[in-house]
Amino acid sequence: MKITLLLLTFNAFSTAAAYPGMGKLYSDLHNMQLQNQEPSGFLGSTKLLGDLAELPGTSLSKAGADIKAVLSGGGQPLGDDIPLYDAPGPLGSVACTADVCCVYKYAMISMVSLFTDPATGGCSALARSALRLGFHDAASWNMNAGYGGGGADGSILLSAGELSRPVNTGLEGVGNQTMQWYNMYHCYGASMADLIQLSAMTAVVTCPGGPRMRFYAGRIDNTKEATDGLLPDPTSGADALADLFQAKSFTAGGLAALIGAHTISQQFYAVPSLAGASQDTTPGVWDNSYYNTTLATTAPPGIYRQDGKYGNLRLRQNTSA
Repeated sequence: MKITLLLLTFNAFSTAAAYPGMGKLYSDLHNMQLQNQEPSGFLGSTKLLGDLAELPGTSLSKAGADIKAVLSGGGQPLGDDIPLYDAPGPLGSVACTADVCCVYKYAMISMVSLFTDPATGGCSALARSALRLGFHDAASWNMNAGYGGGGADGSILLSAGELSRPVNTGLEGVGNQTMQWYNMYHCYGASMADLIQLSAMTAVVTCPGGPRMRFYAGRIDNTKEATDGLLPDPTSGADALADLFQAKSFTAGGLAALIGAHTISQQFYAVPSLAGASQDTTPGVWDNSYYNTTLATTAPPGIYRQDGKYGNLRLRQNTSA
């Protein structure tokens, strides 16, 4: 698969899922990270898969080599010093059509206006949902699935029934909006798989405090439903969640960082009486408040917290994101 690089160029200016077993999971994550020495400063997956593991470095494309470096604990996946990407021409022009990244620049521009909440200056409810949609499409996979067995392939919207699964409840609105973007940009070469992940990354960037990051284009669409049961179940305990993400190649630090995405979350379904409650005091801002709220003895008024078992929990700095 050819992977081409697009750099997200907007400076930092739905609904994430909530899981009752998260408190114990944090403690377990801390212990796991103490036992497994990960590359310094790196919180993610270090597992090389497919061509990245099998081909020599000299046979990889520039983008492939970059991705391998990131997974190996190096590279530059995000940061304000990432060079800006300028579209070589108008959408549909010869120059734009010749550049795989070009269509995604125009798609990103369409997304930003809908991901910003003018009333608060923070990111919008649609941005929160876009982040959740990106996760649910990509995370319906594990290392045993094999090529074409799920992952960031657009199947959550292109297949007949994946979106209607109970675990995807609440994603219908952002699914409809993403389908509109697909109908607008697919004729210029954009894949659904890429658009879903682009929207998730753009959502993060439009949140104040959200990092700029590299976007790689080249994901192939799949109309086959991903295997069910590969997303976290809200009733899962800590051990089950840890095992689930380990099978997706997540390190303990990577999972701790992933959980931090709840900083912009609101819950609507776990506790219907608290529908719309955020999980920290700054749901429109990408910051570390979620960790502080989680570790506090008492949650602030109006804040939804997955369980009450946080008083004795302490995460070290290198386990938080």
